[in-house]
Amino acid sequence: MQCKDIPDAPLVRFVAEKQQEKGYWVNVWDFDGTPYADLPDNLFRAKMGNLIKKGYLTGCNCGCRGDYELTNKGREFLEWDTAMERLATDA
Repeated sequence: MQCKDIPDAPLVRFVAEKQQEKGYWVNVWDFDGTPYADLPDNLFRAKMGNLIKKGYLTGCNCGCRGDYELTNKGREFLEWDTAMERLATDA
């Protein structure tokens, strides 16, 4: 499995929902009990690094507690993804 095999939207959406629930950043422990917890650490960190590079998230990806926060660009991405899902459903 590679980063490209992991879709962006569900992961960004998880961070957004967990951040809203908690009221602050999301860390690596928040992924326990999710399908992402089963990813090898290097793959998880690489994927999160890609999402940071794309501007969807901000945070620390060094292997510490990994604080991640949704950015405005991430919110726009989720709005776009939701709109695309609606178009696909309506078609």
